[in-house]
Amino acid sequence: MKLMLGPGAEHEDPGESEIREAIHALPGGHDSFAILSRDEEHYVQAAGGGAEGFILEFRAGGWEHHFRCLDTRLSAERVCEAFVEYARSGERPAAFQWEAAEGPPQSTRSIVLILLGFVIVVVVVAVLVGRAV
Repeated sequence: MKLMLGPGAEHEDPGESEIREAIHALPGGHDSFAILSRDEEHYVQAAGGGAEGFILEFRAGGWEHHFRCLDTRLSAERVCEAFVEYARSGERPAAFQWEAAEGPPQSTRSIVLILLGFVIVVVVVAVLVGRAV
């Protein structure tokens, strides 16, 4: 596992105390985030700080496995619980309520819609040509 904090700080295989210390030290505001990851597609991440609370997300593969915690003002201690559980199990922290994050990036949706439109045009042209023969 790797723990990334804000822009640039990284810790390989952090222990529970290192995770807790890092989360509690997040100042809030811009660039105040932590990501605990197995790889680029498997992680738990939080953004925020003690004063405003934290948001929490979990990802287990592609965008269809990306979730956000319903509670958007988590305490630092709750975020620590999620990170420590993930560090131990590699699974979505069970003590939280989750919802699916948005679908694929907008560019992917646009490509799908363009391809769908193209298929419809091809089918309509094929039907019209078939009637003309």
